[in-house]
Amino acid sequence: MNCRSFRRHLLIDPRHLDASLRDHAARCSSCAQALERALAFERRLANAVRREYEEVADGERRDGADHDPGHNPGPDQRSV
Repeated sequence: MNCRSFRRHLLIDPRHLDASLRDHAARCSSCAQALERALAFERRLANAVRREYEEVADGERRDGADHDPGHNPGPDQRSV
């Protein structure tokens, strides 16, 4: 395993490392730091998506809406 391959994998999925990737991070402090930054970014991204989802879901509950605002209902779903 080399640093370039390790960093390439971080761009794909830093949360799932096989044994060779974990071994490399344990031996290479630079890549270990890159892994920590990538995992921190993944956590921030997941939190942002979760907050956005909760805001949208909360807004739908307040509005009484139970559908996607951008969704166009079919003819049998339209109110008369």
